Amino acid sequence: MADNPSLPSAKEGSDDPPAASPRSDLSLAGEMASLRRQIAELEGANLELRRAQKELARHAAQLSLIHQIGRQITTLQEPQRILEMAATLIQQKFNHHHVALFLIEEGVLVLKAVAGNYHPWFPSGHTQKLSEGINGWVASHGEKIVANDVSRDPRYISFLGQYSITRAELCLPLKMGGKTLGVLDIQSPHRHAFKESDILAMETLADQIAIALENARLYALSREELEKQKETAQIVRSLHRQLELILNAAGEGIFGLDMEGCVTFANAAAARMLGYHPDELIGRYSHSLWHHSRADGTPYPATQCPIYAAYKEGKIRQGDDEFFWRKNGSAFPVHYVSTPIREGGEIQGAVVLFADITETRVLEERLQHAQKMETIGRLTSGIAHDFNNLLTVILGHSEMLLSLPHLDEAARGEVEILQDAAIRAADLVRKLLTFSRQQVVQPEILNLKDVLQHLQELLRRILREDIRLHIHLSSDLPPVKMDPVQMDQIIMNLAINAIDAMPRGGELTIAAQQQRMDPPPLPDMPPGPYVVLTVSDTGMGMDAYTLSHCFEPFFTTKAREQGTGLGLSTVYGIVRQNEGYIRVESRPGQGTTFTIYLPPAPSPDASRRKRAASQTNRVEQATILLVEDEAHVREVIAHMLKKNYTVLEASSAQEAQQVCRQHPGDIDLLITDVIMAETSGPDMAQQLLQIEPDMEVLYISGHPYELFEEYAIDLKTNFLQKPFSKSTLLEKVGSLLEGKRGSEGVSEN
Repeated sequence: MADNPSLPSAKEGSDDPPAASPRSDLSLAGEMASLRRQIAELEGANLELRRAQKELARHAAQLSLIHQIGRQITTLQEPQRILEMAATLIQQKFNHHHVALFLIEEGVLVLKAVAGNYHPWFPSGHTQKLSEGINGWVASHGEKIVANDVSRDPRYISFLGQYSITRAELCLPLKMGGKTLGVLDIQSPHRHAFKESDILAMETLADQIAIALENARLYALSREELEKQKETAQIVRSLHRQLELILNAAGEGIFGLDMEGCVTFANAAAARMLGYHPDELIGRYSHSLWHHSRADGTPYPATQCPIYAAYKEGKIRQGDDEFFWRKNGSAFPVHYVSTPIREGGEIQGAVVLFADITETRVLEERLQHAQKMETIGRLTSGIAHDFNNLLTVILGHSEMLLSLPHLDEAARGEVEILQDAAIRAADLVRKLLTFSRQQVVQPEILNLKDVLQHLQELLRRILREDIRLHIHLSSDLPPVKMDPVQMDQIIMNLAINAIDAMPRGGELTIAAQQQRMDPPPLPDMPPGPYVVLTVSDTGMGMDAYTLSHCFEPFFTTKAREQGTGLGLSTVYGIVRQNEGYIRVESRPGQGTTFTIYLPPAPSPDASRRKRAASQTNRVEQATILLVEDEAHVREVIAHMLKKNYTVLEASSAQEAQQVCRQHPGDIDLLITDVIMAETSGPDMAQQLLQIEPDMEVLYISGHPYELFEEYAIDLKTNFLQKPFSKSTLLEKVGSLLEGKRGSEGVSEN
């Protein structure tokens, strides 16, 4: 085929490439191969990159899960809750087949928490020896084990036997500060299940679990320590409160001092006695507060104070003749003991215990006064005895003289003056015995009108011009039965009290009336008729404290030289002794009213002489043995009796026994002095009653009853106080003999 001439040839500058040579084809093939290799490398690199990205994402997910789990378990404060939550979250978040957490307790592994497929076979509390299995090895060595093929690890032990599907196991120690606390055990049914990232993630979680457990332990310790501190603080508070109660319960004042003499504590009694609130004393210099001056007001240097020596020199000191000063500027006597406080042998201060001895001083003065009064009373008693014997003679002879039928009027008047003087002297002796509190109580039927009429003149003499006296007595006033001297004491004591309560004048009112008290105004007071005696004043009155103590012996609001504090207590005692009741009503500035309720007595007979005469007429033939060691007294008494009775006389107990033996069965009544030189009247009477067992006994004496209380003489029936009149003696004798004859008549029937 011929070439086409219209087509240019290559040689002629044609645009077509020249035909490839064999060398060019080889080069191109090489380039293509290189390109394919690069593409393969790029694809491999891309695959590796995607794999790395996937691993990185997995690792990031693990870190996120680790963070979540760590955040949740670190908020818990109880170890068991930490372990349970950690096991559950690890199993759920990482999708592990089996997760278990053990703690080492007393040398063994104790299963605390389990999650996953093996949970039913491993209950909480399951134990495992430290020498058993992978868990035991990790716990005892403190190192991790990664067994990606448990069949190749001799340490692996299957506790489930044929039921176990575990193929790989990761066991990590829970460590804190180099100490193994327990293990984290993770099992998988797949071999080679645990990669490096898994191991690293579980190690991180194991560390977080250990940290959470340690934090919980520290928290528990801190709570325990806090509870102990609270308990200790409570004990301290309780002890402090107990000590405070004990200190405040003490009646004595107690305060503590530091080395500078400043108050560190003070109990309630100390503050009360010193007139401060306890808080006012703390930190204050004690000496300048209450020990700065002596009793006379002169300065008392601290260096001379025994309390100072206690906290400066470490010596126990006490004081009896010193005074403490109150906040209001008044002083009071104290007894105190100051004792140094030591700690570790070093003086830290002092504790001072003190007591207000004002009452003790008063009691000492009262005791001295009482002893003085007792001495005066004994002296008065002795004088009264002698006077009463003399007055018995004088009264007896004056009565004998007045009984003479031919005595002229002038002589009779002189004898009556003598008799009246003797009667007044006897009354004076009774008043002396009243003063010494040794008078014999002799109740009589009294008409209050007569008593007040008798006392009215005396009251008017002691009343000041600025005090008006009012006496109101009801017309139907019944009599009362009381010793007249005691009745005088009641009215005079209450009147004097009322006068003292009206320093600026006022009104004193004494009233008496009969009134039926139903219901009675006082506890234990039976209803019924009473003679109501009231003594009222318009004076300063009494506050509640004074009112509640006014009947106490020695209690007084008067100055020392103005009263003994015995007036109202004496009134109270007399009223109660006579089966009466007393009530007081008073308010400050509104005066005071004392109301006395006395049982009414039957009216006295018109004539005591007639009664005595009627009794003596019935027993005229009686024989009386009179024993009296004072001859003149015996002579007078015998003369009083001889007109009506046969009288046998004796001057001693020995003579009396002789007379009794000489007149067996004849003696109806023995009259004897109580106190005689050789023996007492009651002792002699006991001897004579063995000879004459049916005779009555009448004791007479010029001594006060207190001197022979031991003999238990019946004052109402078997005693007569010297001096006495003939009529009084005959009445008493007639009463005793009448009673004797009456009892004999009953026995005869």
